Amino acid sequence: MTTALLGRNVDAVLINASQDVTANIDAGEFRPLAVSTEQPLDWLPGVPTLVDAGFPGLTLSGSTFGLAGPAGLPEPVVTRLQDALREAHGDPEVVAAVGERYLGPQFRGAAEMRAVLDRTRAVYEPILGGS
Repeated sequence: MTTALLGRNVDAVLINASQDVTANIDAGEFRPLAVSTEQPLDWLPGVPTLVDAGFPGLTLSGSTFGLAGPAGLPEPVVTRLQDALREAHGDPEVVAAVGERYLGPQFRGAAEMRAVLDRTRAVYEPILGGS
């Protein structure tokens, strides 16, 4: 998508803010038109959300990153993994390595992640023609 946009083969794309995309925004090659977050992004001042642009409910069109395991994973294992991820989320070295733009302001545990995935499915399944 980056190549198509830079080559002017398409007028617009819905794309994740990966490092190459943010570099093109910072360089002035890409102009962000809207973001798919519930609230505007501090690092893209003046860029409206898709909700502000007239598309209510389209707040989860970016990728959701998380850790998943097999169904039936024992609760102590879930808790241990969740605790390790929470600790990593608060570690400045991890934040710097991953990139602050790619981490939400607060850690979301297993229950919150499930809710995000359920909401994403409820919003986008009808659009995509799922059953």
